[in-house]
Amino acid sequence: MKKILITFICASLFLSACGGFGSEKDRFVEASIAVGCAMFENPDDFADFTAVEEKTRTVFADAGFDVDDEMAMQELVDAYQYEEDVEKAVQDGITECALENYTELLDQE
Repeated sequence: MKKILITFICASLFLSACGGFGSEKDRFVEASIAVGCAMFENPDDFADFTAVEEKTRTVFADAGFDVDDEMAMQELVDAYQYEEDVEKAVQDGITECALENYTELLDQE
């Protein structure tokens, strides 16, 4: 299970997006972005693997995926993690979150 979640988390971080009930691919992108963005918004919440695992499971469950089905989750990651359009969408989404958080930090100073 940990191997699958590590693969899933890595794929999520290298991809990107947030929410919705679109296609499976769109939901995967949105959930991946949400996980990546959460790490920028609350880095202390991700101090250990257990916290990262729990957040990832919650986000993907909220997106309508059966996070308890390890085989289905691995197939999901395998299906989308190397698609160029998915990678770009995830990267763009996470970049946007990072810039927003950075701008907020600058505004607080």
